[in-house]
Amino acid sequence: MRAAGFDIASCQIPAEPDAAEARLRECMAAGAFRVAMIGAGVRMAPEHTLLFERLVNVVNELAPGVAFCFNTAPEDAVDALRRWL
Repeated sequence: MRAAGFDIASCQIPAEPDAAEARLRECMAAGAFRVAMIGAGVRMAPEHTLLFERLVNVVNELAPGVAFCFNTAPEDAVDALRRWL
């Protein structure tokens, strides 16, 4: 994504919702964000529905008006970002 010209911040989170929220808050404290992408590993796994919901709400709280984009595989992540930037 950087090679495509995007200034990104990657935030790897644990699967446990409380720890994931704490890590996300830590990552987002580093700056302002215009777009957020939550990977399919969280979004598409039914067992992560509560985690996904929580992450969306935390991002919305910390960056009101942020656009969300979603990829279907790592290979189309750049295309997903381009749709919203």
